[in-house]
Amino acid sequence: MANDTILQSFKINKVLLIAILYFFFNSVFLPHGLLYTTLLAPILFLSFSYRGQIKFIEFIAIALIPYSGIHFFIVPDLKSLAISTALLILNLVFIAAFYDYLKKKRDLTYQYYKITIINFIFFIAALLLFFTPWKEVFWHIKPLTRNIDDFSRLSFLTYEPSYYSTLLAPIFLFYMLKVVLFRDQQKKTFPLLVFTGLPLVFSFSFGVIGGIIIAFIVLILFYNKHILKKRLFFYFFSTSIFLIILGLVVLSILYPENVVFQRVSDIFTGEDTSAKGRTLGAFKMAYLIAKEKSILFGAGLGQIKIVGEDIIRNYYHYNVADIPTLRIPSSIGETLASFGVVGVLVRLGLQFYFFLKTKTYNNFYRFFIFVYIFIYQFTGSYLTNIAEYVLWVIAFTPAFVQFDVFNKQATQSQEKETI
Repeated sequence: MANDTILQSFKINKVLLIAILYFFFNSVFLPHGLLYTTLLAPILFLSFSYRGQIKFIEFIAIALIPYSGIHFFIVPDLKSLAISTALLILNLVFIAAFYDYLKKKRDLTYQYYKITIINFIFFIAALLLFFTPWKEVFWHIKPLTRNIDDFSRLSFLTYEPSYYSTLLAPIFLFYMLKVVLFRDQQKKTFPLLVFTGLPLVFSFSFGVIGGIIIAFIVLILFYNKHILKKRLFFYFFSTSIFLIILGLVVLSILYPENVVFQRVSDIFTGEDTSAKGRTLGAFKMAYLIAKEKSILFGAGLGQIKIVGEDIIRNYYHYNVADIPTLRIPSSIGETLASFGVVGVLVRLGLQFYFFLKTKTYNNFYRFFIFVYIFIYQFTGSYLTNIAEYVLWVIAFTPAFVQFDVFNKQATQSQEKETI
């Protein structure tokens, strides 16, 4: 019995260590595009063979065979095709391991809590470093939009703020729903929501924050009978709206030409370089790149930086010194460029298939995650973004039963809190 307890403790710690590695240090000291979780994939592959969980990996490999055959004859760089395909498969091996774990444990509350605390400690450290020469360790300092140069956004040890905020999004959504749905957990959950919300705001990732807001509105509309009558939701929603309006009023009085107002204005007028580049610009570039080889099947994995060299640099006015590595800043856009129209249709078709197959709509949290990442894939991310695949796994895995629409605890909580 004692040995079993020690072994179980080791397993929990091992999983937590991998979670910390994934969240905080996954790309530290590695070349762009390579992750420690990618390097762990061969070990995980061996564990799959012993567990009989290799079917998912076989499915991915078989699915890529037709594309590899087509791209073999049209791509200009077979080496890049092979490397990019290998990286994609290795990332999916890690994702398969995560799915295997989540399917068995059905919850990530422990990992979410630990990461939240560690992340907030790093956040305090980042604030302390802000006015020091070591600021760039935790802060991403780049132009934000027109007339705003060298703006600081929180990114910690990741390669950019939007990736960091994508890592943080599922944890923020988790605590947000707990505050809204469970009155008995509100006091201990609200500080954790603040601990995740503050770093998210300081990342200044409008794509992620906007996606969360839209997803929350869709959640309310879809589950209006379950949520709108809850007193707790009414308090949370009205307080949030009040604080947002108050903050905007204070900003308009004290700092009328602030960054928030300017960027929002630029987004709506189409002059925001980041938003434009991740939406219309990304799809235009993707279409032109795919058209160079095959609009139906795309230019192939790893070919964007080759086929799209002149197209992307001329459109975005990138120079090699500032932007040595080219990519399309949109997951759907990169899918179009690499796999063509057929690839985009297959991608979206699989998403809706798994949405219905796994009954994502029967769980508040999984539905929230699905809507968020479905929106975000059109405005950001990239084809091998492991943080995006983690969100898809959460959306399609029968886990987090405390958020099930027909969960007894949630139903009782709703009945007690109805207005």
